[in-house]
Amino acid sequence: MPKFIESLKKAFQPNLFRLVREKDLKGVEIFLKKGGRFNPMSRDMAENTEAMTIVEYTGLAGLKLFVENGGSFNPEARTRFGKTEATVIAEHAGIEGMKFFVENGGQFNSAVKNSLGHTEAMTIVEYTGAEGLKLFVENGGLLDPNNRREVSVVKECLKQDAHKAKIEAGNREKAENRVKIKGEAEKYTKTIATRLTPRKAP
Repeated sequence: MPKFIESLKKAFQPNLFRLVREKDLKGVEIFLKKGGRFNPMSRDMAENTEAMTIVEYTGLAGLKLFVENGGSFNPEARTRFGKTEATVIAEHAGIEGMKFFVENGGQFNSAVKNSLGHTEAMTIVEYTGAEGLKLFVENGGLLDPNNRREVSVVKECLKQDAHKAKIEAGNREKAENRVKIKGEAEKYTKTIATRLTPRKAP
């Protein structure tokens, strides 16, 4: 295709970033109806990618629409504040967003730190807890044993998760005991009722 025609197409391409900020999910739909095509290299003034902007304003629903219509993730992308697509998705779409991200080709960039010095692992733990950390590690994310802050965050996350699991196990046991006691009480009540029922005369 001639460069002139290509440049004209780009000039008349609907502004996805503006549409999403003004109309949320409806903006993505308008963009597609007008013939817009997603571009993983596209950025706004703050260096946000299309995926970042869509998930920030429309959550998981918009992210699904993005992927279903040819959108793809860019593991090298970073905002002005050092956020990656993975961390933005974790922040705005939680664990379900993270699952969708890895299921659709999303990759982690473990070496990146944001403006606060937080690694991807630290941010993912902040927004999705131990489940997100597990997803991160199982899908190529790397932890840095020399990064004391990251190690501390990960240890605290695992500690809290273990405590939560212990409480849940205790609650399950209590619930099971209640069911068992209730069943035994009902059985006992029926037995007593049977014994107290007057017998018919022969």
